[in-house]
Amino acid sequence: MAETVVIQVSSDGTHLVTGTNQTIYLYRPMQTDPFHKYIPWGSQFPGYMQDFILQWNPLIGTPKAGSGVNQGDLTTITRGGNPDKAQQQVVYKGWWLYIIPVAPAGTQNPVEGQFELVSPKDDLLELPASKIDDDVGNPGVPNYGGP
Repeated sequence: MAETVVIQVSSDGTHLVTGTNQTIYLYRPMQTDPFHKYIPWGSQFPGYMQDFILQWNPLIGTPKAGSGVNQGDLTTITRGGNPDKAQQQVVYKGWWLYIIPVAPAGTQNPVEGQFELVSPKDDLLELPASKIDDDVGNPGVPNYGGP
């Protein structure tokens, strides 16, 4: 059974964090190409980018809404081709969520145009499920992917 992950608004109200105050990010390039056909996993990025990409880990678990977050905005997407090793990545308003596990709780390290803080005030791009052909084998599921 997946661990429960609390998703809440940070104490300053500017972005989302976990219940342990770990800063949460989304992978922004999907906003400019919501009908993508393929986004590589971290290990498939060019060698010179792998150290950077692989530090951003998918936020894995069963989401539970904390302060300032609506449970209806939280879902999951199944990652991994092997059902025995599949993991549930937390999704907020259609966006896959990421953390940097090596960063101390509360650390903010956005990478503009790629990994960015998730603002609870953002009116994030959402598309009808019928418009999405997802790259991880879930056609019809509105999500915006990431490595």
